[in-house]
Amino acid sequence: MFSSNAFGGGLLFKAHVANYPVCWGANRPFIPGSEFTNPRAPVLLQIGTEDDYDNGADPCRVLQAVNPNLVQLAVYEGGFDAWDRVMIPRTVRDPFADRGSWLATMTGPPQTVKIKPDVEQAYASRKRVVRFFRHKL
Repeated sequence: MFSSNAFGGGLLFKAHVANYPVCWGANRPFIPGSEFTNPRAPVLLQIGTEDDYDNGADPCRVLQAVNPNLVQLAVYEGGFDAWDRVMIPRTVRDPFADRGSWLATMTGPPQTVKIKPDVEQAYASRKRVVRFFRHKL
């Protein structure tokens, strides 16, 4: 566990943005001390409905419901993981995909994650981030 002065000399962030976070794992003890509880600053979560890590936006909706005063949620309909990365679509294997289903058994190959950019959603999400930080900072 890091002390509050371990980094930044006691300074804290004023706002946070997480694009396609792994919301299902936010309160699981994979990394002790990294639980998403009682954020000290506003957070904007941006997730696509087709994201293969969370299998949709519901786990992020739960985080927002638990912290409604500090967590904003932007859901991109039809958005896959990494929608804002203007690159060639691809599919990768990742043990955190499918809400970490592979982590429960650790047998066979991990599930896949589709990375499918969307230029329109990329620009929309970038504009949302700028508005969020302008408002919060």
